[in-house]
Order: sequence, then C-alpha cells, then structure tokens
Amino acid sequence: MKLKDTLLMPQTSFKMKAGLSTKEQLYQQEWLEEDYYQKLMEKNSDKEEFIFVDGPPYANGDLHAGHALNKILKDFIMRYKNMNGFQGKIIWGWDTHGLPIENALLKNKKIKRSELTDAEFRTLCEEYAVKQVASQKEQFMSLGILSGEKEVYKTLDKSYEEAQIKIFSTMVEKGLIYKGLKPVYYSPSSQSALAEAEIEYHDKTSPAIHVGFEVVEGELKGTNVVIWTTTPWTIPANYGVCVNPNFDYSQLKFNNEMYLVATNLVDDFSKVLGAEKIEILKVFKGHELENIMMKHPLYERNVKIMLGEHVTEESGTGCVHTAPGHGEDDFLIGKQYGIEVISVVDAFGKMNEFAPGYEGVFYEDANKLIGEDLEKNGKLINLKFIKHSYPHDWRTKKPVMFRATNQWFASIEPVKEGMLEAINNVEFVNDWARVRLYNMIEGRNEWCISRQRKWGVPIPIFYDEKEQPIFDMKLFDHVAKLFGEFGSNIWFEKTAKELLPEGYTNENSPNGIFTKENDIMDVWFDSGSAHTAVGLNRLGKYPADIYIEGSDQYRGWFNSSLITGYICYDKSPYKKLISHGFVLDGKGIKMSKSQGNIVSPSKITKTKGADILRLWVATVDYQQDVRISDDILNQVSEVYRRYRNSVRFLLGNLFDFKKEDLVPLNKLVKYDKYVMIRLNEIISECQTYYDNYEFKRVVETINNYITIELSAFYMDYLKDVTYINNSNDVARRQVQTVLYHNLEVLLKIMMPIIPHTTYEAYNNYFEKPIFLEEYPEVFEISEDEELVTMAKNLIALKKHVNKEIEILRDEKIIGKSFEACVVLEDTQENKDLNDYFGDLSLYLIVSKVTLSSDVDTYSISKFDGESCERCYRHFNKEELISISLEEDHTICKTCGEIINRMEKND
Repeated sequence: MKLKDTLLMPQTSFKMKAGLSTKEQLYQQEWLEEDYYQKLMEKNSDKEEFIFVDGPPYANGDLHAGHALNKILKDFIMRYKNMNGFQGKIIWGWDTHGLPIENALLKNKKIKRSELTDAEFRTLCEEYAVKQVASQKEQFMSLGILSGEKEVYKTLDKSYEEAQIKIFSTMVEKGLIYKGLKPVYYSPSSQSALAEAEIEYHDKTSPAIHVGFEVVEGELKGTNVVIWTTTPWTIPANYGVCVNPNFDYSQLKFNNEMYLVATNLVDDFSKVLGAEKIEILKVFKGHELENIMMKHPLYERNVKIMLGEHVTEESGTGCVHTAPGHGEDDFLIGKQYGIEVISVVDAFGKMNEFAPGYEGVFYEDANKLIGEDLEKNGKLINLKFIKHSYPHDWRTKKPVMFRATNQWFASIEPVKEGMLEAINNVEFVNDWARVRLYNMIEGRNEWCISRQRKWGVPIPIFYDEKEQPIFDMKLFDHVAKLFGEFGSNIWFEKTAKELLPEGYTNENSPNGIFTKENDIMDVWFDSGSAHTAVGLNRLGKYPADIYIEGSDQYRGWFNSSLITGYICYDKSPYKKLISHGFVLDGKGIKMSKSQGNIVSPSKITKTKGADILRLWVATVDYQQDVRISDDILNQVSEVYRRYRNSVRFLLGNLFDFKKEDLVPLNKLVKYDKYVMIRLNEIISECQTYYDNYEFKRVVETINNYITIELSAFYMDYLKDVTYINNSNDVARRQVQTVLYHNLEVLLKIMMPIIPHTTYEAYNNYFEKPIFLEEYPEVFEISEDEELVTMAKNLIALKKHVNKEIEILRDEKIIGKSFEACVVLEDTQENKDLNDYFGDLSLYLIVSKVTLSSDVDTYSISKFDGESCERCYRHFNKEELISISLEEDHTICKTCGEIINRMEKND
C-alpha cells in the first residue's frame, strides 16, 4: 500500500468542464422521452393549481434575446411553483395571424397573389405559420423550457378560433360591437386600419405651414384666421377652424394684412412674421367667433369657425385646422356641427376625387403641390421643415395617418368604470405599472377591431339585402361551431348562403340574398382571447394566476386581454401582472441588424450553453431594460463555474457516503452545526425571493453563501477531516452529513434556474429525478446565537489571516498556508474563540496558532518545522514519526494512528 492510498481523496464523474452545449441537447431529449412534464402534473395533481397564460410571440423569424428573457422567466416560476406546493401549468403559445406572414409570402417570388383565391392564399399563410412555430418551438426547447411535446397552442387552432368567435358574440350580445365611419390610424403601407397598440413613434421631418383662412363676413371680414399644421395634405379635407371658447383671440395688423390668433400666442406669431412690432386691433372671446364664415384657401367653398375645448395654447396659433375625415377631435367636432365626414385619401395613400387637383398623387407627395398652390393664392404665411415625433406602423415602420373609413369597433366606454375597478384588484409588483395600465384604459373609448387583410380570423358578420349587419346570436353560435370543426378558412371557401344555417330567413332579405363581412379581426383580439381559448378551456381556470410579458404589452396584450376578459367575466383575466424590460446590447443600445449588435440566443446555447443564458436572466434586474454581451456572459460564466466547482467538491467528498450514514443533526459538532443553521437561513431566504419573483436575489444569496461560508471556509477546513480520517470516523461522517444536506439543498434551490446542471449533478448521486422533488424544507435544528456569533467572528478572523498569508506568498516567504504559524493578540475575543472551537489552526489552515500579549492584533510568520508527508501540516521534529509502507515516510502522529486503525480494519 502506498501512502497516497491511505487518503480518501474526492471521487466523482461530475466533471468540472461542463460541456453544456453538448449535454443539454441530450438532457432535453431525455426530458421529453421521460415526459417529465406529465409526470410532474400527475405528482402535483392533488395540489392547488397555479395557472399561467402564455402571451404568444409572433410566429415569424428566429428568436431574439427578448424572447429568451420572457420564456426563461416563465420557466423559473413554473419550475419553482411545481416544487413548492402547487401544480404549475402552462401551455406555450404562438400568435399566427397578421400582416408579417402575408408580407413574407408576398416577398416570395414564386407566389402570385393575383392568381390565388383568398382561401388558397390563406392556406399558404397557415402552412408558413406552422413551419415558423415548429422552428421557434425547437429554439425555445433549447433554452431548457419544461413542456410536454403537445403542450402548445396556436391562434390558428380550430378550437382557439371557435373560442374567439364566442368572445366576439358575447360582446355583440352586450351591445358593445358596432360599425361606423370614423377616423382611425390607417397605414397605407399595410393598407389597413391599425389599433393604438400597433403604433410606434419615430422622428419624422415634416413641412410645418401657417395658412390664412380669410373671413368673408362681419366685423372680421378680410382677416386671416391663421392655422398651423404639419400635414398640408389634409387642407383639401378642411371644413372649418376650431377655437377654444374660453380663450382670448386678437385681431392683428401687420404690413396691411390682418390676422387672428390666440392672444397668448401673439408673440410667437410675431416671430413667424418677422415683426418686431405688431398692432392689436381688437380682442375677442373665442365663443364670440362661432359660425363666422371663412373662405377655403384652396377651393371655392366657405367653411366656418367652430368651438372646441380640445384646442390648446401649447403651440401653433390657438386656431386649429379641422378635417373631420382625418382626425379624432376633428371628427367629433364635425359630428357636433353636422359636417359630412370625407376622407381625401384612398386605401393606397393616394389623393382621391374629394381632393380636386391632386387626384392620384401619394399623400406625402401632395404636401409640396398644396404648399405651392397656397402660396399662389396668397394664403401661405410661412413654411419651414421640422423634425418631430410621429406615429408609425409598428410592422412596416412607415408613417401612418388618420383616415375616416367604415370600421368595426368595440365600445369601451360602457364598461370602462368596471374595468378600472378590476385593475385596482390586480396585484402589481410596482405601483407605476398599475398607473400605466389604468391610464391607458381610462383614456380609451373604443377599440377598432377590424383590419382590411386576409390572414386572420374573419369578423363573423352577415349582411341582409338592405346591407345592414345581422346581430342574430344563433348565427354567431353557428359560425363558432363551423370554425371549431373546419377552421376559419371556411369563411373564405364558402358563400354567405352556404355558410348560413340551412333554411335561414331574415325579414330584411325576402329574396334570401345575404352577403358577408370581408374584414378580419385585429390580431390583438386573437391573442387577447387566450384567457378563454387556453386559460379556461384547456387549463381550466379563469382568471390566470399570473401574466408576465414585456413592458410594451401594457398597450398590447395586457390591454386587449383585460378588455375581452372583463367584458366576458366581469373581472381581470390575471390576478397578478409582471412586466419585464427590453434587452439591449452591452452598451445599452437597442439591438438591430443595421447596428450589427444582435445577440442571438441560439448562438449562446450552442457555444456557452442554455444554463449560462438562464443564469444571466437570473442575475439581471429584469423589470428594467437589461444588457447582454459576451463580456457580461463571461462574468455570468464565472458565477456558474464557482457554483459547479462547489457542487463537484460536494459530490467528490460523498463518494463513500450513503443516506443511511447520515448523522442526526443534534449530534453535530459546533462548526458543522453552524453551517446547517446557515443552510436553514438560505432555504428560507431563497423561498421568499422565489415567492416574490426576485430571482436575482436567489442567485446572489447562493453565490455569497458558497463564496463566504463554503468555499472560503468550510470546504478548506473539512479537507483535513474528509481526506485524512478513516472512512467511518465520526468526525468525517458528521462533515459528510453537512455536505450531503448542502448538496441536496443547493441543487434543489438552483434547479429552476439552471435545470441542466442540477439535473446532471442530482442524477450523479440521488435516485429520484430532481424535477419530481420538492423545495427543501428547513431542518429541525435548534438555534444557537452564541455559536452563530462565534462562527462569524472565526470567519472574519480567517479572512484577515488569509490576506496576510497571501502577502507572504507573494514575497516568496512561504508556499502553502500550512507553512505559516499565527500568533494572535491575547484578547478576550480570541481566548473565547480558542476555548469555544479548540485548536484554531484546524480552521485557519495553518500549522500552529498561539495567543500572546506581545503582538498587536496578530502576527504571521514561517513555521520552523517539518511537513507531514500525508496531511502536509508542519510540526516540530519531535512530533513526527517514521512509517514504512512501500517506502519510508515521515508523518505526524495523528496520521500514524489513522493508518494503524486502517491496517487493523483491513
């Protein structure tokens, strides 16, 4: 037997080199084959349900870092809930309708839209969407998401579309669905109306003009009522000018011309004219100006001054150009004054017959022509170009307009008060989130739900021979069943008569002639139906326990889900709402292809591993915008390496330890007991952090525990016990008991965050799969304040001693810490430590510790002695003995006794 064979060195197949990118794929396949999701559901079947409804990402293109952040956060919660007293259920989903899929197909040169029927085109859209879902699902699974093979939903699923029609039907039944001509956000680039949630704001350079409307009657005859606008193309649609009834308006004179502007804006207007002095002829109250007629600056028609309290004095002239067909306030004023609503732009963004002289011109190109004509007419007072924030189509990134069209609306006003009350009953992590959603709903009166596209769920409306919509609940039930059996494409495959129930009659259609609506529903209506189509119908619960999505969803999915959910069930569809920020690059810049700064989740999982990406998610303050880069991921990798190394150490020192070897906790010696007390604290603290969705604090707590209590102290100390002693020595089994509990607890706590690594390590030692385990309970061990105080003092002392030892190492005075001896100041605290723990050299990992009143604090020097060839501690010569195995060795008496016992046992 060789001397090294007498040592019980760590043994484990759990390698330090993780090899995550290779192993993770194998583990993920195992999870599916073993169907751990279903086994987990069965294990927790008698527990309280905790239901997620997954906000569906759009099925187009590869995943980006924001997708990864979102899905990983949800997976943290689901895994934790399933190990902590709940049956956590989620069905991952995809939003599969909408313009981007249409555009993706139209860009394919093989597809000629003009040669396809609507039904044929929609079939191609569906095939494309299904392929995108399959691709994205594979990418999501590579993140380590726990799911059943079939636990997904798509908004194009027949059952989903059926549920959506039933929600629409409920809204009809409650009198909240109507069709009307109204200005809505309209995107010429998409050729469709847009909802507010589909609007983004970007900077745009526009021509800003001041235009004079000449008064043709009364005291102000000849005076130019001055308006200011950044949309000259809307001047042909003008049917009046609004003033605020409560403002003062001044009649001005400059260079023999007369003007009318708000009194408080006279100085601003003077700068426009370049006038140092301007004469004020008279001041009028706004309400005195009502119905005064003016000449349109382009056409031979008169328009009137109207009153509107929406007019402000923040900018412009206090006189607002009003085109009822191209503005929401304009529309309301026009309605009040009985003005016909006319849109001067067609579906393609070109000026139409209601804009004589500009027909066929794209609306933005018309700006220049109109400006030139205004100048010819002497009504263009000023022109300059300004850069300002302007609404854009969030899909095409091109400017939108307000355009009056016939659209379908869901009325919000009748249910708004109840909806706001429902928001107050939702639990928010931050008060600002409640305020944000509350304000958005409070400021909303209706929702434009129709879109002039083909790829989506059709609005299930039939029209009679008088072209009136038929609101017959039997028809909605019938259509819902058709969609549930055949899918919504049947709407485009069949005629109205074929779709109607056999023998259906209507008093307004004596000839039996019916037509059907061609518009589809807003995709936010699609995804906003998930609370019923998925949450209630498949998961069996309304409302869901939690919704968690990006902060942009306050105007999107959070919003549409609340509207449809409240209307159907009189309560919010979510009990708790959490939002996360956007993912930026390492410099805090938004990722984009043009910037070349995109960080791909797939690339990370293939190079560093999904657990590194997941650990990054758990280390950021996800409720804010977060950053990701190679440097940041490298820092995360260091945290991972420290954790993995500690787990490997624990496994290695348990190679000859089984559960039946556990020592009762009340039999542990002092420092072992302290580590167990600290472990109890870790269990409780991390449970609280998980319950509060504070994943960053879970990682910080575990990392600090490993760094301070385990790696820097306990693992150093225990080597002299686990390596040196006989296998069954009481002291060794006590330490291994502590290691056993630490391994089990550290793996279970971190399982929701890094499931691949914890799965591998748990399989290496324990028999039961970690996914089917429970969150660790605190151990039954008595508190000991004196022990805790003494242990913390000992840890602090070791920290100071280690710093001095490192200095001696750098100066080449000593090598290993066992070559050092420490003299501590003979203080009461040090006496207490020495009396309490015994030989402090065992804990400080030095060869000798003495107390002396001749030193200040402590003194460290090289120990003048010889090393034991077995334990490497240094001793005086008389404390060493010689032993002969295969060779002669010099060892300490303690090691000699251990070897003697070992030989006797053999």
